[in-house]
Amino acid sequence: MKRTGGTAARSLVKRLAARTGREHKIRALRAATEPYAVYRNGRDNAALLAVMTSILRRDSCCIDVGANEGEMLQEMLRLAPQGRHLAFEPLPDYAERLALIHRSSVGSRPIRRFK
Repeated sequence: MKRTGGTAARSLVKRLAARTGREHKIRALRAATEPYAVYRNGRDNAALLAVMTSILRRDSCCIDVGANEGEMLQEMLRLAPQGRHLAFEPLPDYAERLALIHRSSVGSRPIRRFK
């Protein structure tokens, strides 16, 4: 889940916390108020990215099942730009958004939708 809005305020709070040595308090507050699913997704995505970074070659082929908005697909494209990648998203609204988001990032590679 991406957060939007409040960027200036968030930046100010981070700077003030850094100046006063209270970054740990901000992290604890965020962890206490953040839904567990959001925390877990962030943790799992970080672990998956570490694995992909160590395993993927420039020409590796990847599959992203349940691609949602394509966050992992974007990393696959970055880490393996010469490979062929397949992103599967079963929910039609998300699939449409995925195609729109990545149309510009895949360059000359075709985006095919299966129905």
